[in-house]
Amino acid sequence: MLRYYSHIWVADDDLLMDTRAINQMFLTLAANPAIQIASPAFSSDSAGLWRFHDRHNPHFILRYTNFVECLGPVLSSAVLDNELFRRCLKATRTGYYLDSAFYPISGSSTSGMAIVDVAVCTHPERPEVEREMYKELADHEHGQDYKFFDQNVVDLSSKNNTSHLFSNTPARRERERERER
Repeated sequence: MLRYYSHIWVADDDLLMDTRAINQMFLTLAANPAIQIASPAFSSDSAGLWRFHDRHNPHFILRYTNFVECLGPVLSSAVLDNELFRRCLKATRTGYYLDSAFYPISGSSTSGMAIVDVAVCTHPERPEVEREMYKELADHEHGQDYKFFDQNVVDLSSKNNTSHLFSNTPARRERERERER
């Protein structure tokens, strides 16, 4: 598969995006080969925790970033062959905290991750009903994935890693313990 595709888009089942925007996203990524992980920009009416970060900005084609949410990442084929990425996939049950690994996986490079503003998607607000993923595993259990990262010795720390701002990684917990001393 790696030799047939330059990028793979892993989108949530409820993302809305038209064909033109999808094509523009892949064309933009093809023109910027240093980008290992990206996300389409989100419309102003999209729901989600990180919309302050990845909301569409019409003044840009793309914006480099240090965080891409797991909601709809586009992964370069090189990421799929990345040892850290494979270890992270083994360490997660739900996908929680996987987005915290994206920056180290991308090489902690200032040009390794981006929000693609010429490609806009919408993440609609979900109705307050029991979601399928919570039928398999209770909501509070999803946030426990950091334990599996710890157990599988997935170290997300790096010289320029800022994923600690977004997750409960071993490195973040150690920094919090040091501050308490």
